[in-house]
Amino acid sequence: YQIWPSNLTIRQESESFGDYINAISIDQNYVYAGGSIGIKQLWKTNLTVRFCTPVYDWPIFSLCVQGDSLFAGTSWMIDNGVIKKFWISNMTEATSIYYGGTVYDVISDGTYLYAGGHNVQRVCKYLLSDLSFVGESENYGAYIGELTYDGTYIYVTGRTPTAEVWQLW
Repeated sequence: YQIWPSNLTIRQESESFGDYINAISIDQNYVYAGGSIGIKQLWKTNLTVRFCTPVYDWPIFSLCVQGDSLFAGTSWMIDNGVIKKFWISNMTEATSIYYGGTVYDVISDGTYLYAGGHNVQRVCKYLLSDLSFVGESENYGAYIGELTYDGTYIYVTGRTPTAEVWQLW
């Protein structure tokens, strides 16, 4: 759906894709929806499909737009969890990098890409220019479900027995 913020009424909606969507992201022109449907690139103006990726055996869990690229975090059942990079211009896969488990969230600060998820239980940091591995946080102790960045810190939360929120430098 595309919803008016002032009164939360539906402005328009896309066609039904027949299964579930786990992730959504936007840029100036497009809306990206990912899940068991692969990734759909929709025009913001009318929510019609511009491009779509293949449907993978297992779902997409997270999406992040950065510059001319879209990054997608996958299930651990796709090559044991990878982050796929797509060119926004034609939605072709440029490359992918190994994470080691389901990638529940992926974010960027403009220089680095950060991923958090299951199995690894750490925030992994990659250089955007070549996707080389830079480092990782200490073990969170459970799967990482959400990441956000405020311009200074990365905040991390997930499924821990104590429901902690971490603040990372």
